[in-house]
Parts: sequence; C-alpha cells; structure tokens
Amino acid sequence: MEIVTPREVPVTAAPSNSDPASKTFLSFRDLRWPTWTLWVALAVLAMFRCMVFLKPWLVQLPWWLVLSVGAIVPQLFLIVFPLLTRQPRQARLLRAPHWPTVLLEFAIAIPIVILTIFGLGAANYLLNLLAPGKTITPDAMKSLAESSQPLITGILLVYAFTIAPVAEEIFFRGYLQNALSVRLPVWLAFAIQCATFGIVHAYGAIPTVAVVGLGVVLTATYLWRRTLITPMFVHSGINLFASLGMAAMMIMSAQAPVLGITSDPGDTRCVIRSIIPGSPAQQDGLHVGDIITAVDSEPVDQFPQLLKIIRRHQAGDTITVTVQREGKSLDIKVRLVSRQSLSPR
Repeated sequence: MEIVTPREVPVTAAPSNSDPASKTFLSFRDLRWPTWTLWVALAVLAMFRCMVFLKPWLVQLPWWLVLSVGAIVPQLFLIVFPLLTRQPRQARLLRAPHWPTVLLEFAIAIPIVILTIFGLGAANYLLNLLAPGKTITPDAMKSLAESSQPLITGILLVYAFTIAPVAEEIFFRGYLQNALSVRLPVWLAFAIQCATFGIVHAYGAIPTVAVVGLGVVLTATYLWRRTLITPMFVHSGINLFASLGMAAMMIMSAQAPVLGITSDPGDTRCVIRSIIPGSPAQQDGLHVGDIITAVDSEPVDQFPQLLKIIRRHQAGDTITVTVQREGKSLDIKVRLVSRQSLSPR
C-alpha cells in the first residue's frame, strides 16, 4: 500500500480518484489545526476529568442521563471536534478504506494486542511481588465491575471496545499527536500526548503510568503504520479483553455482600459519597457524608480497606459500622445483602 505523507502531497492538495492513498482511512497526518483548538481541547478534557467530583450527584440521576453525560457526550466530542476544526477541509478524510487494507491492519494488530496484554499482565505480576496489594487496574474499573447497575455496566463494556477506541484514536493519535507534532519535536509531542491520554483515563500514579504505557503502544503503532486503522484495532482488542475480564468479575461478585454505598477514589478517608436506594446503608441509618472509621472494631482508613473487610462476610451477616457524624462517633448495626439483590429489575 502506497503511503502518502505531507512531504509528497501539499496540505492544500485535493486527492484524485486515482490516488491509492485517497481511499485509505483517517491518516490525519496531512491535516492542520489552528493553535486555539489545542487550548480548547485541553480545557474540555480537563472539564470531563473533573466530572468525577460530581459523582455523588450523578449517581442519583436516571441511568440514561448518566450514560449520556458520562460516555456519549465525551466520545462525540472526541470525534466531532477534530473533524470540525481541521484545515483545510479535505474530502479524502471521509473516504472509506479498501477492505484488503483493513484486513491487513487487522492481522498486524492481533500480535500487538497479544504482546501488550502479556506485557500488562507481567507488569501487574511484578508490581504485586514488589508491593503486595498494589495493582495497575484503575479503581474506577474495579468500581464498575462491582456496580449494582449491571445494565449501565453492560452498555459501557460494549461501548468500550466498539465506539470508544474509534473516538479516542481519532482524537489522541489523529488530532492531538499531529497538532502537537507540527509545533514541537515529535518526541515531545509523543510524550505530551501519551501523558494526556494517561491522565484523562486513570486515577492514582500506578494506573496512570500503566495507561501512559498503553498510549505509547498505540502511538508507536500509529506512527509505524501511518493510519489510524491499526491502533483502532489494537485499542479495541485490549478493551475487549478488559471488558471480558470485568464481565467475569461481575458474575463472580453478584453474590458478594455489600453495604450499598459509594466513595470517591480520591478520598483519603472512607467517606460515604452516595447511598443506593433500598440498600442496607439506607435502611439501617447510614448517611451521605458519614466517615466510616471501623467495622466490628477493626479500623478503616479508606474505602478499599472497607471493601476487603466486607468481603470476608456473607450476605445476611450483621456488622457494626462505626462512623463519625457531625463530630460524634456512632455505632450502627447493618445487615449485609448480596450485590445482586440491589440490582434494578
């Protein structure tokens, strides 16, 4: 397949129908964007990133509205913004690829996906050896796998390996990498773009580093193949693997005991940020804003520690939860239920 680079075709040139590269898909390499688009794009990413602070209010909204605000709107921005702000507007951008090209890039993506998954698994194994209990998996993914709303989770998992890889590759590799590369050295553009990709996706230093590493793989694949088809396939394959793992975790955790509360991954203490309607937490008197300090006299510092203690019990067990509320310490008995019993029907 002939690859046309910006050096071979001027930026303003319109491709002819006889040009093989005019029918390749979403290279973005010969496009340009005004500088102001970078500032707008980074500001919008920061706004999406800060939506985590609205989680206590978002979880109270209808599931379809949460899905729209948390997933559909951000992904639409990632696709539409680079297309609307590009200069010049070239018809070639919207042309479909030849199927032989798609099949070739799909075949190339398969070993990349396998090697990346093995690499992430090896990194996670070494991390557990060096720091037991630590993992490269973001807390947000763990919370999603343990969600009491399987419908939303299922939609998000399918979304993760279908639409999300397309949207994110168009934005991060197609737009951000190229927009930075014409203004900075390629290596610096590479580093900034991968760092931005990691920061937007993960919470905590270790998961962020892991996602940055994934960004390095995707960006290197894009620069090598000079088309977004391959990193889209790689991204989709990795997300599919992760989605299958999360689906398995959901099945296994269906009977797990729960209180019916949520917390914020960024909290340094175990603060109740929201309470699921009809849950033991609501029925037995826990309140949003309570700080859980102990369970059955065992000290609790953060939410992950609370989850570990609860998992040692079974649905139907009664535990004593010690909370701080308005400066007072209260002991509240709570009867645990299974996660499945809290799922909407």
